[in-house]
Amino acid sequence: MNTLKTITLALLLVILLSVAVLMIVGYVSQKPLIQLNQEAEKTYYAADYPTALEKCQTGLEKARELGDKSYISQFLGSIGVVYRNIVQYEKALTYIPASLDYSPRNQG
Repeated sequence: MNTLKTITLALLLVILLSVAVLMIVGYVSQKPLIQLNQEAEKTYYAADYPTALEKCQTGLEKARELGDKSYISQFLGSIGVVYRNIVQYEKALTYIPASLDYSPRNQG
């Protein structure tokens, strides 16, 4: 019986460590996206739209590289909003609907 308990505890420990590693890896891969999003937001609210657009476009590229649909959606939407604020409505209308394609709410 002690052997069974030991094996069960060892398996549980392996599972917990695996989950912890996956969470750390996920955070590390998202950290640049989080930082770019924060920088884009800061420059957007300072009405520095060219820099906000640059940060969002860089974030979009990185999110696509990582396959992070949530951040792809977020950066596409943010790019659309920046274009709306600089009165480039045609461009805004291409990015904002595209962001919905990647939205977690629209994923099956």
